[in-house]
Amino acid sequence: MNSHGESSIYYPQSIYYDGTSIFVSDTSNARVLIWNSIPTTTGTPATGVFGQSDFNSAVSNSGGLSASSLSYPYGLIGDGAKLFIGDPSNKRTLVTPIPN
Repeated sequence: MNSHGESSIYYPQSIYYDGTSIFVSDTSNARVLIWNSIPTTTGTPATGVFGQSDFNSAVSNSGGLSASSLSYPYGLIGDGAKLFIGDPSNKRTLVTPIPN
């Protein structure tokens, strides 16, 4: 069974809604999934991904530790302009502009 892709999530931990988009930490896939509107059905594909190069990758710190890689992201919170991602395996909170 494929536990990654734009319609799958593996061990979600946190959600943040900025009034338009929904962000969900997909912890075991080392990424944050993004929906540009509220999904109305189960299995609605995500429209964006942060922490991986594409929807089919699921590698911790894909490409090495950087401002766009994650390892088991947990908490999410935002201020409307920035997204704060708890990334405890990397011992940090990653701060990034709200990804689209």
